[in-house]
Amino acid sequence: ASGYPAQLNHPGVPGGVTQQQAVDTNADGAELVEVRQPVMIATWDQLLAKGVPIVGTWGTDNHNANWGSGSQATIINAPSMGFDALTRSLFEGRVFLANVGFSGRALLNLSCGTELYPSRYPVFVSSQAPSTSVCFSVTGGIPSGSTVAWVAGGTTVATASASGTYTGTRTVSLAGATPYIRAEVRDSGGTQSVMSEPILFVDVAGLPSGMSFHVDGVTTPTGRGYTRTGVRGIAGASWDVATASLTTTLVNPVGSLTELEIAAPTSSPTSATIAGTSVA
Repeated sequence: ASGYPAQLNHPGVPGGVTQQQAVDTNADGAELVEVRQPVMIATWDQLLAKGVPIVGTWGTDNHNANWGSGSQATIINAPSMGFDALTRSLFEGRVFLANVGFSGRALLNLSCGTELYPSRYPVFVSSQAPSTSVCFSVTGGIPSGSTVAWVAGGTTVATASASGTYTGTRTVSLAGATPYIRAEVRDSGGTQSVMSEPILFVDVAGLPSGMSFHVDGVTTPTGRGYTRTGVRGIAGASWDVATASLTTTLVNPVGSLTELEIAAPTSSPTSATIAGTSVA
C-alpha cells in the first residue's frame, strides 16, 4: 500500500505459510520470496512455472546470530546507493544471490552482455519458435570442484563443471505453459553458492519466429510505486499478421517512462503509435 515491494518470508518452514499456501496464493501477492532453503527454492520454482514473475532473495535471517563470508546475501545492481534506486532494482530483478565472500558477478541475460536481465519482465516470443537461448556468465570467484546447473520447471536440465570463471549459453525449450530458465553455481557438496534470477518466456500467437520483445525498465514519475499491481510492464500483446503490426498493452503508473526492446531480425519498425497517436 505504501508503494514499496513486500517479501514473503520462509515459505514452507515454521513461522511461514505452507508451501501449498504460497503457491496457491501466488506468494500472497508479494513481489519477493525468500529462497534460502530447498523447500523455499521448490516453492519459488512452482510459482515461476505458473508464470508468476517473482524475485527470489537470500538474506541474513538465519537465526544463528552469526555473520561471515559464508552468509547469504542478495546482491543488487543499482545506479546509486539511494533507497529508491536500490528498491527499484530489487523489484525489477536486477540482482543475483551469493555468499558474502563471493568475489565475482553472476550475469544471466539474453546475449552474454555485461548487464543483468531484469527478471520482473518476461520475454515475449513467437508461439512458432521451438526454442531460444540465454547466457550465464560468472566473472570470478567460483571455487574449484563447483558445478554450474541450469534449472527449468524445478528440474536440473543441464550441468557443467566450473572453476574461477564461467560463460555458457543454454538453449531453452519454449514448450509448455510458461517456460523459464535460471542458473546456479553449486559447490562440491551440491549446495548453492550463487543463484541467478529467472528469465520467463510468454508466447504470442502469430509473431514471426525469431522476433521477441520485452520491457527493459520502467521509470515511474516519483521513483517509487514499484509493486506488481502498479508496475506490470507489458500486460498483454498481440500480432496482426495482415498488417505486420505489434500491439502491446502497458500497465504502469501514469507518466512513466517505459523502455521496450524489440528483436526483429528481418526488418525494422516503420512507425509507432501510442493510444492511436503517431509518435516519432
